[in-house]
Amino acid sequence: MNTPGRLIVGHQTPERLRDAVDSLKRPDPSGPLAPVTVVGPSNYANLSLRHFFARTGFVNVRFMVFSRLAEFLGAPRMAREGRTPLTRVIESAAVRSVAANASGPLGDLSRHPSTLHSLKQSFRELRSIPPSSLDALARSSDLQSETVRLYRQFKRDTSRFYDDEDLASAAAESVDDQPASGFDDLGTIVFYAPRDITPGQLKLIEALSRRERCVVMLDQSGDPIADGYVYRLVNRLSSAPGTPQTDVTDPLPQGADRDRYSYFSPSPQPSPSGREGLLGLPAPVSADGEGADTHLVIAPDPNQEIRWVIRDVIRKARGSTPFSRMAVLYRKPDYGKIVAEEMELAGVPVAGPDQTTLAETAVGRTLIGLMELADGDFQRGLVTSLLTGCPVRSPDRSIRLNPSRWDRLSKEAGIVRGIGQWRDRLEKYAARQEESISDPTMTSEMSEGRLRGIRAQAESAQELLAFVDRLYDDLQPPAQDASWVDFSEWTRKLVDDYVSRGSGTPEPELNALEKVQDILSELTAASTVAPRPSFQTFREDLYEALQIPTGRLGEMGKGVFVASFRIAAAMRFDAVYLVGMIEGAAPPAARDDPLIPSPPVNAPEARQPDSRCSRTRGPKRDATTCPRSAALPTRPSQSHSSELKRMGDRDWLTLIPSAESGLLDGDATDAADVLEYDLRHLLRWRTMGQGVARHPFAAGAPLGRALQLGSARYSSNFTEWDGNASSIARESRYRNDTINRTHSPTRLERWAACPFSYFLGNVLRIGSIETPEDIYSISPLERGSLIHKILDAFMRSVAESGTMPKPYEPWSADHRSALFRVAHEHFARAESDGVTGRPVMWELERALILADLDIFLERDAALRARFGVTPSAFEVGFGLSGSPWQEAVWRLDSGEQVRFRGMIDRVDMSPDGSTALVIDYKTGSARPYNGLENDPTDRGRRLQLGVYALAAQGSLERAENVRSAYWFVTTRGTFALAPREPVDGSSAEVRSRLGEVVGRIVSGIRSGVFPANPGERNARFGFENCGFCDFDSLCPSRRDRIWERKRDHPALAGYRDLIEES
Repeated sequence: MNTPGRLIVGHQTPERLRDAVDSLKRPDPSGPLAPVTVVGPSNYANLSLRHFFARTGFVNVRFMVFSRLAEFLGAPRMAREGRTPLTRVIESAAVRSVAANASGPLGDLSRHPSTLHSLKQSFRELRSIPPSSLDALARSSDLQSETVRLYRQFKRDTSRFYDDEDLASAAAESVDDQPASGFDDLGTIVFYAPRDITPGQLKLIEALSRRERCVVMLDQSGDPIADGYVYRLVNRLSSAPGTPQTDVTDPLPQGADRDRYSYFSPSPQPSPSGREGLLGLPAPVSADGEGADTHLVIAPDPNQEIRWVIRDVIRKARGSTPFSRMAVLYRKPDYGKIVAEEMELAGVPVAGPDQTTLAETAVGRTLIGLMELADGDFQRGLVTSLLTGCPVRSPDRSIRLNPSRWDRLSKEAGIVRGIGQWRDRLEKYAARQEESISDPTMTSEMSEGRLRGIRAQAESAQELLAFVDRLYDDLQPPAQDASWVDFSEWTRKLVDDYVSRGSGTPEPELNALEKVQDILSELTAASTVAPRPSFQTFREDLYEALQIPTGRLGEMGKGVFVASFRIAAAMRFDAVYLVGMIEGAAPPAARDDPLIPSPPVNAPEARQPDSRCSRTRGPKRDATTCPRSAALPTRPSQSHSSELKRMGDRDWLTLIPSAESGLLDGDATDAADVLEYDLRHLLRWRTMGQGVARHPFAAGAPLGRALQLGSARYSSNFTEWDGNASSIARESRYRNDTINRTHSPTRLERWAACPFSYFLGNVLRIGSIETPEDIYSISPLERGSLIHKILDAFMRSVAESGTMPKPYEPWSADHRSALFRVAHEHFARAESDGVTGRPVMWELERALILADLDIFLERDAALRARFGVTPSAFEVGFGLSGSPWQEAVWRLDSGEQVRFRGMIDRVDMSPDGSTALVIDYKTGSARPYNGLENDPTDRGRRLQLGVYALAAQGSLERAENVRSAYWFVTTRGTFALAPREPVDGSSAEVRSRLGEVVGRIVSGIRSGVFPANPGERNARFGFENCGFCDFDSLCPSRRDRIWERKRDHPALAGYRDLIEES
């Protein structure tokens, strides 16, 4: 079927396309069977057009996109020339390869991702420019000269491949020379609403026109800027050889010769609504001839904006508009993800392109995680993120992956980074677990469940070690001179071994896995355009290749169409929602290419630079073609928002100042989802003056209990929400635990400081594990532990050598040398354990510790002389399995006993054994211990000294005078004793005070009194009791006000008396 080449310009609609197709078929001898091919702007637009044609039926009309037409006509020619498609992967590799040779202004930035991205975009722009214009561009500046040079090198490197422009040019040549088989089956080709036609595509249209097989229907938007490209294209096509007739509808392009144009029936009719659109053009009309209802929505954030859209979609769907006749369109891809997520939550079906990239799929995340590990130092955080956030499996199927347990276990083992740490610390961790259950004296007090748990921990450590060992070996990249094939095969093996999949794997993830495999296959061909890659180069190209979308959402015709403005061009809907219309971004300002300024050349063959602007404006008009209603949710600037608010209510305007006002808008049945339905009912209940707590929704959990919590927390009552467990105390396990088990003094001290912290940690047994991290300097905790170990080892070695000085004898030079020798041994162990931080900082800390140890010998001699004692026992345990001393026991007034256990750092004895000085080493500041000067228990916060003295009295039969003190053995602590006069454990007053405090603490625990007491607020460190508490983040920020409201409650009288005593 031959037909004169025709150009139809105007506002194009599916009805006009149908008329054009029918007009083409009518004179043909085959009649309705005559073939016609419609080339639409997108596959989605083509599917929409097929649905429209199907309403009245059609025969032998096929729909395709321009690239598919070019492939059909030009691919055979490319194959004969031995050329293959230029994929995104090959393109990226070639761009990176030529960029490596950049010089001049691009030389220092050649590897920067932004430079590579700009080069790729510029090369695509330059593809449309003829050689003569390239020469002119190269002469304009050094930057353009270098860009053109790199582009020409890129074209030489990729000469074995063809891109879309090559394919279109080859298709044009094939049409002129010898059309591909099946060409006649295409019939007349109608280009419907094409945009951004490249020079190669233009050649194909001209070639088809010369064969009288072409009709072009150009769509005008009414925006002079958006239509500028259309006007130029009209003049170019109308003057093309072989185009005997051009048809156009009003208005004519500026400067067009009216004598050259004739009208193509049917001519456009005036708008039935009688309304004028932009620049006096007819306003958009719906399919039934009614004027489109446009509405503007002002929302405070994207989520509220989209939830308004969902409510309106549901309202329309409840009426007569099916989901498939509605569209939500956006400019930025991020909006597509938000819309899809919110629609899924609301149970509204969607269709359209999926903005999720391969990098965001399970297989993509796994592959990226593996590449990050291969490129790093095997950081613990990266390993556990891979295990917990990706569907990883072990190549060794005998290893059972337990990501949550392995995360906790690796924290406990203190792993930060490096395969050496993983191996060493996991082995030590497993050995410690095995050792803890190998001693019969230790296991005799353990339950069977506890024993099983420790064994399981040891086994998990071994399994984790085996997995990490294998993973580390597998992640070693190919050798330095490896090829693209080597890297691709290495990566493919990682995917095969570590990406989990099975019968339950969702189909989208299986499709993503297949696409990743295809990308790896494409990367093997990169060797033809780029030299052997480094691991970093391969990883960057792979990551870029994973940024492509995964596919589509839902099924067309069964859900709300969600897509970008451009993809929706030439599609028809009954309702369209344009979201993300932020001021300054819709339409966006046209941006110049950083490497090719606008205009680059003055060439008729090239796409003019102002088409960059038209490309950002045209699709929005196309997207709203013939809707019954259009809504534009937007977020204006603050100044414009204020102006809109002053305008008051308008039929075309909806203002949503907040999430609450959005919920109150419309009927409760218009809610976006079930949760919003409930919230609307609650808000309306409250606006009617009713208390939310009296709403039926609040009758049960979780809302009712949440309201109770909020009300109780800020009241003056001491309730179960504040730590009042008195109602269950009598039947509780912890009530009897205070009597039936031994306690460490610090356990009861915790209740005295903050009963709520005791409740969480000791009753509920909640705990936290610190995440190991790189340290710059040794932590105070590790520093204190190191000094304790050094002093203990030194004292033991001196005692074993029989050279312990008498009370009034100083330490000798040999003792000093021995102390430093022990110190250096422990320094080496600390370094191997990785707790000392950076070498330069550790060198300073080590010098300070040695200086403190030197002073220690001098101060220790003075201490021994003062009290007439000499060191006798070290790390003395009491109440522990296998310890030499028996437990310390205190009898309450009720006759019940409280038993204590612990470990004493050092016990000094007088020569006759009648005097004992119990010493507990401290390495911090002595200031927090000032309260001991007035109270030997410091209001229950320091029970150790009294309990230690009690234990010594029970185990040292000859000792008549037992005293105890904290000794601060560093310069920071000024080598002070706290209290200055040690606590006299033999004193009746001290024993009475200890008994009184222990009795109050035990009584409070057994009564279920666990209030949260933050203590005094310190301007530098915050609340006194919260600075080092594991549960600081669980308490409200205004915890001090809550405590002040509740402290006078009668149930807290005992605790209040304890902490307020001086």
